[in-house]
Parts: sequence; structure tokens; C-alpha cells
Amino acid sequence: MAAGLAVVAGLAATVSVTACLVPGPHGAARAQPLYWLSMLPLVWWANGLVRFEPRAVRCWRAALALACLGAGAGLAAALWRVEDWTLPALGFAVTLASAGASLAVHRDSLVAREGPAR
Repeated sequence: MAAGLAVVAGLAATVSVTACLVPGPHGAARAQPLYWLSMLPLVWWANGLVRFEPRAVRCWRAALALACLGAGAGLAAALWRVEDWTLPALGFAVTLASAGASLAVHRDSLVAREGPAR
């Protein structure tokens, strides 16, 4: 459950960052190569995380901190450009809530007690 919440936080943050990098609505942005390139780190980390690989589990907190910073940067960019900021604010809220819940659940999990798969 903690890994799933971490992936949700990472996905919300990645969508917030790509909304800043690629102009236009979300459907049109998905046609851009930069959109898919920005998704690659999330897919790589999430794939390792759901398999509890040592590298992905060790960087769990750092990845969630980076996700929160990215979602915050997406919200700040939307506010700076004076555009509709409701979706970036929703993405920021989802990222913070998912990251916090993931860390709370992870603290009491078997992975936190015994470490990642070997």
C-alpha cells in the first residue's frame, strides 16, 4: 500500500511538472516527446519500487521529497504565469497527501523493518 501511494504521489508530481514544460491541454501535451521523456524516471523508479528493489526502496524518501518539490514548482509556475491554477493546486494537494500517507504507512511496514528484497 505504501508503494502504491508513493507511485500516486510521483505521478501527480510528474503531471504537474510536465504541465509546466509542455504548453497546451493535457491531451495535446501527451503527443509531445518531452512529455514521455519526463515520465521515464517515474516509470523506472515505480517499477523498481513495486518489486521492492534495493535502489528504489533506499531512495523512497528522496523521491517523495523531489515529487513534493516538483509539484510545488508546478503550482508556483502556474501562479507566476497567471493562468488557471486549480489543477496544479489539486496536483500539489494530491502529491502532499499521497506522500505523507505513503511515509506513514511505510514506517510500520515490513519493508521498513526488514529492508528491501535481496
